[in-house]
Amino acid sequence: AMESITDPDIVLYQGMYYLFLSHGSSAKAASSEEASTFSVLNNGNAVQTSGGVPDTIVMNNAMYMYAHKQEGDQTVIKILKSTDGFTWEEVGIALEDAEAPSIVQLPNGSYRMYYVKRVSEEEFENIHKQ
Repeated sequence: AMESITDPDIVLYQGMYYLFLSHGSSAKAASSEEASTFSVLNNGNAVQTSGGVPDTIVMNNAMYMYAHKQEGDQTVIKILKSTDGFTWEEVGIALEDAEAPSIVQLPNGSYRMYYVKRVSEEEFENIHKQ
């Protein structure tokens, strides 16, 4: 068990289930062979500190994690890549001014991202008038 974690994300990669958990603007991890009992990785410390609320997909023999982090006056969704679940490299920014990503693969093989975008009350009213 880990304290102060939210937003669980599970992915099957090379026969192992990985469970990534948001811890502020970082992610902690656990792994399991059968997806029922998980063992913490990295002694319970963060496996990446580039963003929280992770959502991970497997593509091209690697895991790609999408996670958001406040940078300056906006929140961005970063793309991170790993082949072992322990070491992650930033490979880009998927979206600016967005958070809480969720990636789904569509039947045709393409991907779609759903995310949260915060707007002011005025922006919200203008959206609903259209």
